[in-house]
Amino acid sequence: MSRAGGRVQPWRKLAGPACALASVLAVLPACHDDAPSGGEPAPAASGAPDRAVATPPPSASTRHPPPPPPLCRAISVAGALKLSFLSSGTPAPDAGPSPTLIESGEIPDEAWVTFDASGKLTAKHPRSTREVAFVGPAKVRPCVAHAEEAWVEHGKLVSEPGAGERPGGEEWVITPAGVIRYGGGRLELTVTAAGAISTIEIQEVDGATTRFTFTGEQPDAAIPAETFHFTPPAGVPVVDALPPV
Repeated sequence: MSRAGGRVQPWRKLAGPACALASVLAVLPACHDDAPSGGEPAPAASGAPDRAVATPPPSASTRHPPPPPPLCRAISVAGALKLSFLSSGTPAPDAGPSPTLIESGEIPDEAWVTFDASGKLTAKHPRSTREVAFVGPAKVRPCVAHAEEAWVEHGKLVSEPGAGERPGGEEWVITPAGVIRYGGGRLELTVTAAGAISTIEIQEVDGATTRFTFTGEQPDAAIPAETFHFTPPAGVPVVDALPPV
């Protein structure tokens, strides 16, 4: 390694590898002796077979989309059940009077069903065959997004299990006061006109029944801090234990 003007000449280090690379490159042109002098590529041999061209897969536009899932059906209708669409809350302008729901007809997915105290609707889900009855006065969406989900703004719901219940399957009921999720069994639920849940009754598959009744509800009520202070009665031993895991 030498210095020029006090600075190291880095290319001096590459003298050995450069010579070796030059010797390799000198051999490579021998592989291209058959190439024409004008730089044109050599023509392929006349006896060489043509390369097969792969057929491109069909485009997405030619594939048929899967059919939409089936809608719930109204297997029982009593009274005048009026439909209102979610887009505006009312029927389309060209639909004329409010359309009504008829027995054995499909229940539109994007519509509310409203009826008075004389009305009743029983819907059947196509997959689980679960039957859900709605008793008026009520405003409900019996089947939402083709799933086992119902919205109840107010009214009474009675859900009966079906023969197609799958393990782990759940029914969701959405109310202004909260969401109820349950599996197999029978559910009865009442939502008041103010949107509060007044009763819930759950009957398990083994026949056990649990009923809840709610009265005097106060949303967002203030609770004093001393409510959560507990004083053990006299003579009751208190043991300091580890917190639960």
